[in-house]
Amino acid sequence: MFTEPNLLFENSAAQRARLRDLPTVVTIDPADSGDDNMSAYLLPPVRYPDGRWYLRIGPAMQPLVKELRTAREILIWCVRQRITADQSDFLLRTMRTLLPGPAPFSVREACCVVDKTPSRYPYIGRLDDDGLFVVSGGNGHGARGSDEIGRLAAAVVLGQTWEFPLPQEAFAPVRRPCHGRTGPAI
Repeated sequence: MFTEPNLLFENSAAQRARLRDLPTVVTIDPADSGDDNMSAYLLPPVRYPDGRWYLRIGPAMQPLVKELRTAREILIWCVRQRITADQSDFLLRTMRTLLPGPAPFSVREACCVVDKTPSRYPYIGRLDDDGLFVVSGGNGHGARGSDEIGRLAAAVVLGQTWEFPLPQEAFAPVRRPCHGRTGPAI
């Protein structure tokens, strides 16, 4: 699991009108070197459960993303909802570059986690004969692919035909030994 620092920029109705056709934006670091790149993504204004509208910006697996090795580290990251100064500075600079203009009403930190799978494909499938299914492992792309991942997962749970260019086996959950028994890799 890895940290996913995000900033949420609250925007006004006028700002939303100006940005109504904004697509999801993914920047590509020209010196991309795998997980050491300085790329980012920007999601258009979305209404959140608090009733406010936010633009969301986050990194695309770069040096400011930290690995979380224990359940305690994951819990602390998610509960505190605080990103580091370096993470915030990078995201603020990137936002100003992508969308110069009126300042947002407010800026809020959001701490998410990224889980990676060995195959770099999400796990979508049945774990056992008791009807337990798993959908996990967005590999840093879960927000952007969530609609399609959800559609595929629903089809699997409902026993429908797999309709995707890659074979269903590529998304099968990997099982590993867990305390002397076979358990999910997640």
